[in-house]
Amino acid sequence: MRAELPQAALEALPAGRGVLCAVSGGRDSMVLLHLLLHNGFAVTAAHFHHGIRGAAADRDAAFVRQICGAWGVPLVMDRGDAPALARREGLSLEEAARRLRYDFLEVALERTGCAFLVTGHHLADQAETILFNLARGAGMDGLRGMPLRRGRLLRPLLRVPPEALDAYAAAHQIPFVEDETNQDLAFARNRIRRQVLPALEQIDPRALEAIARTGALLAEESGYLDRAAEAALPPVTRTETGLTLPLAAFRAMDPVLRRRAVRLLLERLPAGRRDITAAHIRAAADLLPGKAIDLPGGVRVSARRGVLRLDRCPPAGERTALRVPGETAWGPLRLICSGPAGDYAAAPWSPKDRLDGRTVKRILRDTGTPDHLRSQCPVLFLDGKPIAVCGPFGCVRGRRCPPAFRVSIQTEKGEKER
Repeated sequence: MRAELPQAALEALPAGRGVLCAVSGGRDSMVLLHLLLHNGFAVTAAHFHHGIRGAAADRDAAFVRQICGAWGVPLVMDRGDAPALARREGLSLEEAARRLRYDFLEVALERTGCAFLVTGHHLADQAETILFNLARGAGMDGLRGMPLRRGRLLRPLLRVPPEALDAYAAAHQIPFVEDETNQDLAFARNRIRRQVLPALEQIDPRALEAIARTGALLAEESGYLDRAAEAALPPVTRTETGLTLPLAAFRAMDPVLRRRAVRLLLERLPAGRRDITAAHIRAAADLLPGKAIDLPGGVRVSARRGVLRLDRCPPAGERTALRVPGETAWGPLRLICSGPAGDYAAAPWSPKDRLDGRTVKRILRDTGTPDHLRSQCPVLFLDGKPIAVCGPFGCVRGRRCPPAFRVSIQTEKGEKER
């Protein structure tokens, strides 16, 4: 008997073209892989090892490799280090793993030439996502949940309840592996899945459908607000680091459309809207003239001199010992130093830092350094004392700076600034 996908997914998937299926080895992705194969799609599987679960993750990778070989499915695999990314960027382990996985899947999609990427998210995942976003204080965008389709990403099982997947897996004797971390209540999503959703289903057995239905309704209304905000936006200018628009015209917009406009503007930045909550959006939309705020993802919003700016700021470096002579990585910059030996270091500026009696903040202001670039201006130290401040203006040297000391800053574009 021909296995069937939800009709919306069948219409979206391209007949006769390749589909990349994200396969973890768990029930959901194995059911999806089986469905695709038995509905005549040309499927390539993609598996990512997050570097988290040790031997268990190695087992999952070996299982996926063995099944794909037995079923005649081409397979692409890769691995990363989610714990290292989480430490480096201050992310949760879940978020770091998700970022690495989707980065891999995007690359795999291009490498294989497949038309679509499909994942095994189902109805319970949708309800879980909506509740998770609600608990984090998300606005309408977060409460609409995951779309069935976003670009080339498709979620064919999004309207399918988990009980139907259990029944299909049993009926077709589909093998799969269990991820033991799905039982770990230390993860917020697991607590929602294991505790919150069952409690809601005791109130209403169709709670999953009700939550997903609410998300779909909010998605429709969100689309309407997007169109209204886009029409009301004043002219937007793209700069090297972000976007600018007239502040007075922006503040004249209806508050609801202002908040929606901030969301649309963030989508145009490389940082996107990841980790940005409704509270962040409201703060940016209500920003008063002369003020600035920093948003997650390295975005700075400022309202100065009649202009609203949204800038993508690469992360600054931490306090780092400098090689003198030699080259040292500091955040997105490389500091190339020469001079007499000593205990040199570079660090982000702080309000207490002074150079020859002047605060570093005043030096940055006096040199005309824009707000969104100030976090990228390292203060250089010798024996624990500030000796110079570096930035797009060059370097301001203090009296303690040895005359023979020299530093060049190499940006990501390869330019050097003295």
